[in-house]
Amino acid sequence: MRISVRSFAMIREIFGRKSIIIDVSQPNLQAVLDTVIKQYPEIKPYLVIDNQINSNFTIAVNKQRIDPTQDFQALQLKTGDEVAILPPTGGG
Repeated sequence: MRISVRSFAMIREIFGRKSIIIDVSQPNLQAVLDTVIKQYPEIKPYLVIDNQINSNFTIAVNKQRIDPTQDFQALQLKTGDEVAILPPTGGG
């Protein structure tokens, strides 16, 4: 199954482009994130804390924000879905 993963800010710098296409065998959000981390291991220190996705990041599927406490393995995806990874924003 092919999924588009959009990136922003520092994640875009790691990917080297604004989006990537990944193939996953399991149709869930956790499989997508695990694949991204496997293909881009330098993202892991930012995206994963204590073996969980860093809740300061925003993960969205088809432009819908996903609650960080949700079970990402239970969130089913289909071919063509878009996952976005947005790092925390700063400012003041």
